[in-house]
Parts: sequence; structure tokens; C-alpha cells
Amino acid sequence: LIAFDRDALLREFYFPHVGQETHTKGEPFRIGVWANGQFNWVPDGWEIKRDYLNDSLVTDVELRSEAMGLRIVMNDLVDFEENLYLKKISVENLGQKAKEVRIFLAHDFAIYGNDIGVTLIQIHLPALFLFILPLMPQGAAHTIKAGQ
Repeated sequence: LIAFDRDALLREFYFPHVGQETHTKGEPFRIGVWANGQFNWVPDGWEIKRDYLNDSLVTDVELRSEAMGLRIVMNDLVDFEENLYLKKISVENLGQKAKEVRIFLAHDFAIYGNDIGVTLIQIHLPALFLFILPLMPQGAAHTIKAGQ
């Protein structure tokens, strides 16, 4: 089970049993956005719309910042058959000029409710932690063009 607060930040992460093993202690997993030298943590400066995709339990969250000229859509799901949590993040440039954009995911894990000496990921098979990121050379950044 995962749960989000009104700012679309992950606050509860229970695994492998709902309501038993908490891994956050209620602290938020923060999201930061950097674009062309400007940085903001969500929700500061962001308009947030929260919903679900039609006929599903997949989140449909839209973040919009006029100041940064960005629209970000996030979709989260927990698979009901496999031990799998996925997050998809799409970024749209609302401006006319290309931008360099970086997304920061600050996870504040407290494995089994313990925040002392926490190892980031403690794997108990059959568990799978999967992060899908574009492969780019070190120091490279993806530039999004207007209208993408």
C-alpha cells in the first residue's frame, strides 16, 4: 500500500503487509524540479491536480508551474500480483525556448519504522525494485523543446 498527501507526495509505504511494516514514518518523499537554474520543491509554486486514470487505481497527477513554464504528469501504480511499485513522470515544456530540466526524488525511508542506520533498499525476495531511466553520458542532460 502506498498513500499520497494533498500535495501528491508519497507519505505512506507499507510492504509487504498493508498496515504493518511502514517504511516512511509518515514523512514525505519529496519531489524537486530544476529548470534552467531555477529550483522548486513541490508544492511550492505548483498548481496540483489529483485524479485517477479512467477505470483504474493508477494515479493521474498534474503539476503545473507558470513561473517555470512546465507541466509534469505523474502516474503511480502498485501491481496487485507482483511486489512492484512503478512511477512514470512525463515533462512538458510550456515555453517557446528549450529547457534543461532535472527531477529530484528525495526518498526519506525509515525501513520497518526505524530511521537509525537505515539501508536504502532492503530486499526480501521475491521483491523487485525497478527504476527506468534514460541512459545518458555522465554530466549530460536531456533538453526538451517547446511543444514536447
